[in-house]
Amino acid sequence: MEIDYNKLINENYQIIETIIPNINSLELISFLAYYNSLQESAEYQDYRGDKNYFVSEIAANYCLKKNYVSDNNYDVFEKIENYFILQKALSSYGALRVSSNINNSNNLENNFEAIYSKFNAEIKTVKNPGHPIHHLDFSNKLLAPITDLIFSKYGFHIETSVAIREKLTSFLSLRLNNIRKQCNTEKNRISRELFKLKKGKKSKNLIYKDFDFTHLIKLEDNDLKKEIDLFFKIDFFDSIHKGWVFTSNELSSFLNIDITEIENFLNTFSLRFGELPEEFDITNSQKSLSKKPFIKLENSYLLTSTPLLVWCVDEYFEDDLKLDNKFFSKYTKLKHDFLLETAESYFRTLLPNSKFFSNMFYGPKDHVCETDGLLIFNEYLFIIEAKANKLSTKSKEGHKSKLKDHLDDIIKGSHNQAIRTLNYINDNDVVIFKDKKGNSVDINKNNFKNIFLISLTLEQFGSLSPLFKNNDNQDIIDNSFFPWIVSLYDLVIIKDLFQTPSLLFKYLEFRNEYLKYNNTYVFEELDLIGYFLKGNSYKLLDILKNKDYNYFFFSPETDFINNYYQKIQLKEERVIKPNYFNNIAFEELISKIDNSNLNDSIDLSLHLLEYSSKSIHDLSNKYSTAIKLFKNDNKLHRCSIFSLDNIGFTYMIDKDLENLNETLVDYILNLKLKLNARNWYGIGELNNKIVTLIKI
Repeated sequence: MEIDYNKLINENYQIIETIIPNINSLELISFLAYYNSLQESAEYQDYRGDKNYFVSEIAANYCLKKNYVSDNNYDVFEKIENYFILQKALSSYGALRVSSNINNSNNLENNFEAIYSKFNAEIKTVKNPGHPIHHLDFSNKLLAPITDLIFSKYGFHIETSVAIREKLTSFLSLRLNNIRKQCNTEKNRISRELFKLKKGKKSKNLIYKDFDFTHLIKLEDNDLKKEIDLFFKIDFFDSIHKGWVFTSNELSSFLNIDITEIENFLNTFSLRFGELPEEFDITNSQKSLSKKPFIKLENSYLLTSTPLLVWCVDEYFEDDLKLDNKFFSKYTKLKHDFLLETAESYFRTLLPNSKFFSNMFYGPKDHVCETDGLLIFNEYLFIIEAKANKLSTKSKEGHKSKLKDHLDDIIKGSHNQAIRTLNYINDNDVVIFKDKKGNSVDINKNNFKNIFLISLTLEQFGSLSPLFKNNDNQDIIDNSFFPWIVSLYDLVIIKDLFQTPSLLFKYLEFRNEYLKYNNTYVFEELDLIGYFLKGNSYKLLDILKNKDYNYFFFSPETDFINNYYQKIQLKEERVIKPNYFNNIAFEELISKIDNSNLNDSIDLSLHLLEYSSKSIHDLSNKYSTAIKLFKNDNKLHRCSIFSLDNIGFTYMIDKDLENLNETLVDYILNLKLKLNARNWYGIGELNNKIVTLIKI
């Protein structure tokens, strides 16, 4: 049955128009902002029942088109009932508007059209495109060099903005907890007095906020308790604005920051009632709350949506600083340098002992070109092109041509630069790259088993990058050399959670294979990372290979990652980091091989990572036994395994390098001949390090 979107949209909008003008604006927005910030449990979950961050934004945008409503035309009980009617209508209205736009989109098989459709939907519904803990760290480090310039222009330092964004929700929670305690105190008092009265004893005042509880003594005990609980739950809901609405002085005292800076920050990022034009689309906050998430009324402020606070500073600066060419030029360079330098530090953590060369020049004197980064790790070369440009407000408002221009600049532009560098390397035996100081590095293509192209972005493209398929991207990029399009927000997670270098190479193998399929969808790059870390990458590929589906949607697999960072953000103790490995001994062995930086070490690790769980268990036991025996007698020990793909592996440990090498070569050569193996790997450990790797 075809859905009549217009009818449903109009029905929900009529509910919105009926209820909002009859409730005090601050009370209404406070309740919706609070309610839609709630989590269903202590563990992070993307699914939060009927709660959506965009609900309070839609309500706030509607109110900002009108004058402030100071009165309530409902009694308390009717008002709370209408809060929840409005909650449902706003949620449906926002979702239907997005669904209607997707339904009206044409040619979604076209790569850009699919990207545009998804982007246009998510900009209205996804309010945390990255982890707040990462964004605030990026924001602080990026803007710290110009904090004095920011202060001269806006009247607050970047450190103040980070402190407010980090701690405001704690400030609001504390205020709400105090209100909750007051409600509970009164609830307990009323309960005690009522039960006294039921027993025929004298009771004290049974009136609270003009409500007389005396008549409730006729109820059974359980019903009496339920009525009291319900009353004070409603009382708390009706009091939320008293905690959610605050003054600059109250926030200044909480943060111990000068009130002038606090006021300058709040005023910079505040809107006022009646400020938005009547024709404003209340479902799109890009020109309103995304940059100014507070509402100011007289001397009070209200936060309309908690996640918008984290991102608003950078969203606002991106537009406002463009008005000052000199300032914006400096800001643009800062962003590029920050992106490249931060990525370099992440790659050095991911790939220890790698060599990173940034801002390198190449080519003849009459046609000098530049590449942002060259990363050499063992027998692998990464060509990195960084784009710190952000999508403009017009792109985020749904202007298709602007989005196409920005994608061409950020994705296509960086990919073309990487291909230019790759072609230069492939067209010559040895090429020389130099930096501005004249330092040079020689690149010989024959020294590398593989060359990877990376399009690195500061914009959070995690939800769009899985739409760039490894088969047909001609309307965006040349897929003959498929790149890894990765945002800094995803790279930092990979840096944190990939325990050893070979996992990066294994993930890229999986990612490239998955993106060859058109008939599949995951929400974001982080889902692919999640499936990989949980060991389910093969299951995804097997489904796509062996099942004849027209289209397959893989459910999100990010809650366990988000939960990890949420616990870190909350500064909980003993936070367990997600781990790819289920076997500690196997993780130790792979890490030793990877960190040897010997030729073929990554190939060997990737081969071992292909083993079944049973083979990994058997190999790990043998490896652990060899280690234990060596510690006991300090003599040579070894273990071997022969896999179904006709490739063998031997681990050997000894105290003498010469004896270790001679014995290892003879031993694996004999095993290879005896078992007629296709290949045989042998590694030798000395002093807790893999010092020898032989492949025959």
